[in-house]
Amino acid sequence: MPRHIWTINNAGGDPDGSDLIGCHIKETSTGYDFTSPSGGELASTTSTTPTFTFPDFSYEGWTWTITVTSLASSGVSGSWSNNNANITAEEGTWSTGAGDDQEEDAAAAAP
Repeated sequence: MPRHIWTINNAGGDPDGSDLIGCHIKETSTGYDFTSPSGGELASTTSTTPTFTFPDFSYEGWTWTITVTSLASSGVSGSWSNNNANITAEEGTWSTGAGDDQEEDAAAAAP
């Protein structure tokens, strides 16, 4: 069965919020992954019902906390914070457009 993948296309909170543009929320068989634009897994959770927070992870030189507050096939949204002490707004919000279906990994789909 195909799983959803959403791409962050809007992130507020300057200047670091834009680092999240292109990152993904990927539905897995056990929960969700948060991935970089290139698809590398940054964090994973077994939570499936919002509100949930991914475990903290390092990305673009900062330690990030990503929280999902709304999750639907039409889009996902939430908040972020990081440890950048050089900015006044160390947190913001993010959102995605509608999710796309992704094919299951061949290994996961094998009987």
